[in-house]
Amino acid sequence: MIPMASEDQIKWDAKYRAGEYETRTHASAFVAQHLSPIAGTDKRALDIACGRGRNSRFLAGLGYQVDALDISPVGLELAKGIDPEGIDYQQCDVLEAGLGQRGPYDVVIMIRFVALNLLNEIGQYLVPGGTLLVENHLQVDDMNGVGGPRSERFRVAPGELRANVADELTVTSDFEGLIQDPDGLTMAVA
Repeated sequence: MIPMASEDQIKWDAKYRAGEYETRTHASAFVAQHLSPIAGTDKRALDIACGRGRNSRFLAGLGYQVDALDISPVGLELAKGIDPEGIDYQQCDVLEAGLGQRGPYDVVIMIRFVALNLLNEIGQYLVPGGTLLVENHLQVDDMNGVGGPRSERFRVAPGELRANVADELTVTSDFEGLIQDPDGLTMAVA
């Protein structure tokens, strides 16, 4: 029996079929700023809500073996068509199914995907001393000139991301505000 597609899967499949995010091939500046190439091939990374795989490809380019999860099979097929080397793309609705039996990982990233409930359990997927990088769209009063989703459902409130990080994790970087993406778009992020 084939499971029925969720509303979120249908929405994201349609966006990817329509060519959305096609030109966003650069890694998140936040990810690029906090990670550097590794030695050896035994390091593992998890990219939650990988979309078309831009950050997964960056991680693979640094030497990580990457598990890349996304709800959209269309997005995953597009990602696989670019450069699948070192990346295991997997369809998964993490909001419904969670992360399952995975890991442990040296790095876990969740970029511009709001799933605060996962932050309480994500520590169990990291090796001791591992790195978690989370960047979410931030709610701001004035959205004029700010890119990203318009719905607050897809943005965190000020302080909300930090408040939801599991107690056993140590926060080493904490920022909320406006940034400029490599493609010139202004974004409000936490």
